[in-house]
Amino acid sequence: MRHVLIIGVMALIACTSCTIEQTYHFNSEFGGEFIQRIDYSMAQGLMQMGEDGETPGEEVELTMLDDSTLTAIREEMAEIEGLKLLALTDENSQISVHLAFENLEALNQAQEGNAESSEDNQSYLRFHKDGNSLFIHFEIENPGPGENEEGEPALNPEGSSEMFGMIQYHYQFNFANQIQSVSGTPAEVGDDNKSLRVELTLKDAMAEEFVNVLKVDFR
Repeated sequence: MRHVLIIGVMALIACTSCTIEQTYHFNSEFGGEFIQRIDYSMAQGLMQMGEDGETPGEEVELTMLDDSTLTAIREEMAEIEGLKLLALTDENSQISVHLAFENLEALNQAQEGNAESSEDNQSYLRFHKDGNSLFIHFEIENPGPGENEEGEPALNPEGSSEMFGMIQYHYQFNFANQIQSVSGTPAEVGDDNKSLRVELTLKDAMAEEFVNVLKVDFR
């Protein structure tokens, strides 16, 4: 599950740009729907490149997720209580997932997957509610360039910084209740006072000065 929801395998998008869009629709009880789209169209050239560094004359669309991985993801999601997978596709250089969740616990389980047990770079959101406040945590697991087959850093610090700067996140949060105030992670409140927008790169999220908790107070 981590391969789709939390972009578990950074090697798939290394040295190219990738855009991750996440949209959350919350009802008054903080159940709702989650939609994620990962656009890896810029990676198609690297995926098609052969061992000689040349791209074949005939372009063939490649996908990140094979049938067995898609099946495994569906099976893992089916085991989460309060979660329903509405759609999961990998086509046209875009991975899309659409979930319905009954509560924040189910949403958290879907997003976290088994990030803590993975050695890959992981980025995901975690939610918790306290009274009239919702806390959104921007989590990073195992930040860094990873290692090559010799156990050495896969990228130098400059290369890591450049790569992480090309991975862009666009978060949209839509609520049933009016927002009173927000604090913490920089966010833009919509004109309707019921929505939030957060845009950042993985490089931003990994910076020491980044405030990784967004507090949303409701009326």
